[in-house]
Amino acid sequence: ESFNIGLKFEIAFEVRPRSSSGTLVHGHSVNGEYLNVHVKNGQVTVKVNNGIRDFSTSVTPKQSLCDGRWHRITVIRDSNVVQLDVDSEVNHVVGPLNPKPVDHREPVFVGGVPESLLTPRLAPGKPFTGCIRHFVIDGRPVSFSKAALVSGAVSINSCPAA
Repeated sequence: ESFNIGLKFEIAFEVRPRSSSGTLVHGHSVNGEYLNVHVKNGQVTVKVNNGIRDFSTSVTPKQSLCDGRWHRITVIRDSNVVQLDVDSEVNHVVGPLNPKPVDHREPVFVGGVPESLLTPRLAPGKPFTGCIRHFVIDGRPVSFSKAALVSGAVSINSCPAA
């Protein structure tokens, strides 16, 4: 449904991709701030705009994400610092401080971005292909059975064998 993309959050989930590129998580505010987590050619990137400008960090796992195993991804934001953990590999970025930060609840999209929100800065626009489980925002498990909108070939609470 929604979460605060503004100042401080932690998102954690596990993925078992069947494709090396696609959007994992996207949150977008009306004033242009956003959070985008995607995989492109096996590299996981988190891209953030905090109202000042875009900043991002990436992790290229030593082990391919498309190996049929589950991989844990965690994104932690604390003000202008964003940390990305992929399995046990970690990277972070320090972005600009926003002197007037806004902390407001915005919808979160898992596995893709609605076409109406796509912009050239948010590559890749293609949806995620694979499975996602154990999705937690700020310590609270997310129930996909309560999703506000489901689009595409989505199966809730099941994942075909690799």
